[in-house]
Amino acid sequence: MKSYVLDASIILNYLFTETRDVKTLITTILKQADNNQVQLLTTSHFPIEVANGLRFKLKDPVMTKKILSKLIALPITYYSLTSSQLLQATKSSYTTGSTIYDTAYHILAIAHNAIFITCDQKYYKQSSKLGNIKLYGQSK
Repeated sequence: MKSYVLDASIILNYLFTETRDVKTLITTILKQADNNQVQLLTTSHFPIEVANGLRFKLKDPVMTKKILSKLIALPITYYSLTSSQLLQATKSSYTTGSTIYDTAYHILAIAHNAIFITCDQKYYKQSSKLGNIKLYGQSK
């Protein structure tokens, strides 16, 4: 079964940007996940990153709560990194010059033989050499 790791940038882009490739991708993989055709994975810090993005994008706490409630109900499996994965993410973050937050998603994807889907162009440029990553959201 194909697996994808989602980060906060792909969800925030889906919610707030008119980027066709992201809208199509997220709509498609959510339907596929509902039908058990793909597996969606993410890190345990994903909802916090999305909540933080919503908090600064939206001025309405009620709307933020609604969106977060829907997000939490999506067919996504949350993972905490193992000690070994955390050490690997830390090492990779130094090597690539990126944050451990971003690298954690990527290490999770590598560990689960999944594709890390992101809209974070800066991270992609820093870390694409690690493999298991696809960049979306660069054109409208």
